[in-house]
Amino acid sequence: MLTDLIWQSTADNLGTTGVTILNSTTPLRYESTISTAANFAGGNMVFAEVISSIGAAVSSYYLSSYVDNAGNVSSATAGIIASTATLTGQIIPNGQLFLPLANGDFGVLALNEINQQGLISTGTVSFYINRPIFFIPCPVNTLWVERDTATQLLSLFQLDLGSDNNLGCLSWAEFNAASVAHNVIYQLRITEG
Repeated sequence: MLTDLIWQSTADNLGTTGVTILNSTTPLRYESTISTAANFAGGNMVFAEVISSIGAAVSSYYLSSYVDNAGNVSSATAGIIASTATLTGQIIPNGQLFLPLANGDFGVLALNEINQQGLISTGTVSFYINRPIFFIPCPVNTLWVERDTATQLLSLFQLDLGSDNNLGCLSWAEFNAASVAHNVIYQLRITEG
């Protein structure tokens, strides 16, 4: 999946329970609460990535508080479980693309806090607010899959020019159901104008 990375937390240590205050600032891109605006926050999503491997016999349960696409504060996501023996670089919750949002929410403006319920002895996790641009499904290994949005004008995606006059930060995220490591090669061509 290709995304526009909007915000990234520092690594959250899983060795303690309780609330971790994140207080991400309002992003400089896709920050509008007006649904008809080109920079509408609807579509900004959150996922967590394991930075250092989780290793313990107890699972962890996160609840997060965020500012939603309409500017409402303290919407809580449903709980997610970071299973034990989760490998570095893996996205959690496993098998899902993003943290689930509260009913009726379509995006995230800012993350307020993460609440860890179960104690895990080791590991760190980072949280990301990003804007999905497109998905590239690849059903099997060693398969070349192309997504050409330049020749499909209706699919062409324009990055939002932020209030800081920066266009964005393109980022790849891979979601793999298998537990075996493998290599992925990406090629990206962009246009300007």
